[in-house]
Amino acid sequence: YQTPSPKCALRFISSSRYARMRKNRVDPGFLIYRCAVNFYARLSIVIEDLESIDPEDEDDATVVVVKDEEFYVSAKYLSLWSHYFRAYFKSDMKEKRDGRYPISDADIFAFDFRELLMVILPTQKPITQRNFFRLLKMAQRFDMPELTRKIELFMIDFERNELNRGKVFRIATDVYPLKLVQSALMHRWADLGLLQKELIQTEEYAKLSPETKIFVNQRFVQASIGSDDFHGFQPPRSAVLGNAPHDEDWFGRRIG
Repeated sequence: YQTPSPKCALRFISSSRYARMRKNRVDPGFLIYRCAVNFYARLSIVIEDLESIDPEDEDDATVVVVKDEEFYVSAKYLSLWSHYFRAYFKSDMKEKRDGRYPISDADIFAFDFRELLMVILPTQKPITQRNFFRLLKMAQRFDMPELTRKIELFMIDFERNELNRGKVFRIATDVYPLKLVQSALMHRWADLGLLQKELIQTEEYAKLSPETKIFVNQRFVQASIGSDDFHGFQPPRSAVLGNAPHDEDWFGRRIG
C-alpha cells in the first residue's frame, strides 16, 4: 500500500491555523502533523480495501438488529471498520445460523446506528457537533479505531468546529481515553493562562473526576512555583504519539 504524501496530511493544517498553533505554543510539526500522517497512512489501507467492496452486494448482506429495527449491511464492509463486528460475524453462534445479529446495548438506539452507517458508508456524512459524541460512543463500543481517530481529529479542530476545550478535555479523560485529544490540550495548556481560562475557571472543571482534578492541580502548582516538571512532563512511554502499542493514555491508564 502507498503511504499518502505529506501534502495530503497538510489539509488538516492551514497556514493560518499553523500560525495560531505556534502562537499558542503548540508544536504542529510534532503533534498534529505527525498524527495526521499516521492517521492517513493507516486509514489508506482501510480505504483501499473498502473500494473493493460493494456495500450493496446482496450476497454479502447481513442483518443487524437495533431496538427491533433491521439494518441490512455488508458484513465485509462493516468488519473492515469494526473489530467487534468482525468477530461477531465470524462467531459460530445462533446469530450466524439465523443471519440476524442483535445489538442489545440499552444506550444504543436505531437512529444512533443509522447515523453511524451514514458516516462510514461511501456517502461519508460529515462528523459534526451534533453527532460526534454519539459516534464516539459507538466507535468505542464496536472497537472502530479508524473512526475514533477521525472523531479525535474533529475534536481537536476547536475553532473550526466551535468546540469547548474544557468539555472536550473532560470527554477525552473521564469518558473515553483519547490520547490525541489529551496530548493536544496538554501541550496547549503548558501556558498557565490558557489552562486557567479554558479549564480551571470554567464549569467543566467542577465536572471532572477527582483523579483528573488531582492531575490538573498538580501540574498547575508545579508550573506556578517554577518547577521544570510541568514543561518537561511526558506521558508514559507507550502513550507517546506514533509509538505502539497504544495501551496507555496521558494518565497512565490502560486503553481497551
